[in-house]
Amino acid sequence: MKEMKHQTLRIVAYSLGVLVWLMAIAGVVVS
Repeated sequence: MKEMKHQTLRIVAYSLGVLVWLMAIAGVVVS
């Protein structure tokens, strides 16, 4: 159970990282 929660947190952190990365690229393209 504890391992499952750690896996979920890692997936969420990865998703946020990708989202920020995409936003940064979009900002460069727009400007």
